Amino acid sequence: MTGAEFEEEVRRALASNAGDEALFGLLKGLHATGASRDVAQAALERVRAELKDEKQEDRVLEMLDVVVGFCSPHQRLWP
Repeated sequence: MTGAEFEEEVRRALASNAGDEALFGLLKGLHATGASRDVAQAALERVRAELKDEKQEDRVLEMLDVVVGFCSPHQRLWP
């Protein structure tokens, strides 16, 4: 999955009010492709910049926490 594909998947998931597990699954899928932390972070920042809804922005910020490692050890994907 490319960064652009990941962005689209995140947008769709947010629009459909997908659960936290689904959003974490998107992160795991991106990680599994070998994408770097920088790719994930940049993609989520682009999505965040478009958002008008505070709840959706909070969900993206939670995803960013996982990307940068500010999360529980069992959620950490990138070293």
